[in-house]
Amino acid sequence: MHDALRRTLAEHLNAGIVRLDFFAAVEHHTQNDPNGRPVHEVALLFDLTLTEPVPAASSGCELRWATDAALREIDLRPAAIADRLRSSALTANDVWWSAVT
Repeated sequence: MHDALRRTLAEHLNAGIVRLDFFAAVEHHTQNDPNGRPVHEVALLFDLTLTEPVPAASSGCELRWATDAALREIDLRPAAIADRLRSSALTANDVWWSAVT
């Protein structure tokens, strides 16, 4: 699966991928349907390192980039992951879930 994801991202980004790690799946509000009900979608979050910088507008696919400021405004769930993302504390060495007691 990682190889297929690497190929797909490389194709859409026109950049090589040095490192790719899955972090979490989150739910977020994207829009409202025609009846005004909120529509939510699940997003898969990956931490990746590219071989070269890629402008945010370079992708014509479903990849979306969020600035730190925009990330504070997006309704992400679960809150534990959203809080860690917003504080830049979500890393491979400092995962989001709390220890089971």
